[in-house]
Amino acid sequence: FRQTSRSMRSKPYQHAELANWYMEKPFYKRYMLRELTCVPIALYVLNLMSGVVALAGSLFEWQAWVRMQKTPLMLLLVLFCLVGAVFHTVTWFETTPKVMKVQQGEQFLPEKYILGAHWAVFAMLALVLLIIAIACA
Repeated sequence: FRQTSRSMRSKPYQHAELANWYMEKPFYKRYMLRELTCVPIALYVLNLMSGVVALAGSLFEWQAWVRMQKTPLMLLLVLFCLVGAVFHTVTWFETTPKVMKVQQGEQFLPEKYILGAHWAVFAMLALVLLIIAIACA
């Protein structure tokens, strides 16, 4: 009675996941697009790090890096990075109220207040950075 044949044992369930599972729903597509924004951010960080290396080097290297930043290809890269960063910021802020519930008594704070607070802080930080950039120029 205790001995069972191998053919009678059931195999564990294995769900077959398609390679393009993220293409099934618009939510998944947007999620994957948001995750892909790490690529332009990484490119921009590499560009800035090359600028730091050039700055640590000679005056000639720094001037060459500054000249390179003015080329059309670099301007396109910076624009691409900016679009990726803005898309990531907007979609990140949109998801924040869904995962960060603020409870007040028995009810939750409406999502528009959480979203508004995020955008207000973002605007204040952008303004501070703009003032610093103008003051340093």
